[in-house]
Amino acid sequence: MTKLPIKLYAAFSDGVCGGNTAGVIYDLVDLSPAQMLRIASDIGAPTCAFVRKKNDRTFYVRFFSSTGEMDMCGHATVAAFSALLDDNLIQCNLHTFYQLTKAGKIAIFTDRHDQTASITIQLEVPKFEPINLRGAQFHDSFGLSSNEIKSAYSASASLNHLFVEVSTIDRLSKLQLNHSNILNYSHVNGYDTIGVWCLQQSKSGYIKLRLRDFCHGVGDHEEAASGTTNGALAGLLYQLQFPRDIESEIATVEAEQGHEMNKPCKVLSTVRFSEGKASSIHVTGSASRLQSSYVRL
Repeated sequence: MTKLPIKLYAAFSDGVCGGNTAGVIYDLVDLSPAQMLRIASDIGAPTCAFVRKKNDRTFYVRFFSSTGEMDMCGHATVAAFSALLDDNLIQCNLHTFYQLTKAGKIAIFTDRHDQTASITIQLEVPKFEPINLRGAQFHDSFGLSSNEIKSAYSASASLNHLFVEVSTIDRLSKLQLNHSNILNYSHVNGYDTIGVWCLQQSKSGYIKLRLRDFCHGVGDHEEAASGTTNGALAGLLYQLQFPRDIESEIATVEAEQGHEMNKPCKVLSTVRFSEGKASSIHVTGSASRLQSSYVRL
């Protein structure tokens, strides 16, 4: 009977009890999608990354929640490359790696500071569109009235997002969630995630915010940390002309997430500019190993 190693990681943690859990499985036998889904369901983490080596710098990675496959997952990517580093399957001094996903080829950059590895994911700049949230279904899903919503935009990249801005952290923490309504709204409108957020601080080239990410569209109620969602939101904010130093080629977004789940996380996103336009987005985080075990096929 074949045994495959499983690693559980906490990604983007901002403290001892924080982090979003991801499973990392080294696919040594070319698992079928049905086998990956079964393993992910058995593990029960928000997302599992199944990693298979192509060469020293490139890996095939597939992402599964307990209900199905997703094209891309940021926190599971951070966990996967942290595991590869911890197990000496890649060398940090090579710095640049690639993962081949259903969302395409994605560049990964590694670094170490004081024995802690940091993983940076390069993401494409999403396409954005303002959304008019009319009708009762959205408002009944979150307990938000129309006058409590400051802005709403869709964003499309490796995943499809809806971003809804509210005024205060207090209002963000007191959303009245109807999960069956959120699931239906996500499926009807094609959203993988719905990010509800509020601004905390904004100055030239720097934004701090608080985010809650509802991922019913990919099989999870709420994520404690989200790499792809934060990257897309960072791109949106600077597309909307939040202040930045026009001479600088980089602007930063620092996001708090997971506090309402008692799993505090911090996600750092940087938006890079070329000729005044956003050209790429980088999301950086680290992950710590929680436990190791095996799964039997």
